Amino acid sequence: MKDNNSFMKRIVVFLVVCGMLISFAFLGRADYDAFEAKSVTFVTSESYEGEGAQVVQSGDDYFIKVASDKAAKVKKEIGNIKGYVLHFDKSVAEQEILSKYINFSFPPATIEGTRVITGYYAKEKDYRIVDGKKVNVQIAFKEDETLVGFPMILIGF
Repeated sequence: MKDNNSFMKRIVVFLVVCGMLISFAFLGRADYDAFEAKSVTFVTSESYEGEGAQVVQSGDDYFIKVASDKAAKVKKEIGNIKGYVLHFDKSVAEQEILSKYINFSFPPATIEGTRVITGYYAKEKDYRIVDGKKVNVQIAFKEDETLVGFPMILIGF
């Protein structure tokens, strides 16, 4: 019975992650609400007021967090976006499943007690070069949420 429960949990995790990643393949960067993320944080050099945004300034950067259904509109109204992070309700993905969709540039690491994987996602045009490798996606698995950042997670974990 225990093996059946374990198998079913793996199937559920696989289906949820596949749904998230298939969204990446078919949607443009402005279709944030379709990712089923609970919210989106933009990192930009411009502040923003409106659409229920939570704005925090750190140095020259502003972190603008909005509900995912407002993100496409907010993106049109702000400029110089340096990156963005999708916030999902809980940690649902396993590296073995994600590796089918993302070319992981580096082995998983633990940063501030959070498991983090960094890689390259071919459907995303923006990328950075880190240690001679293309990098444009970073995933942090926290106890209460999963963060998916493009080109990297530019906010704290």
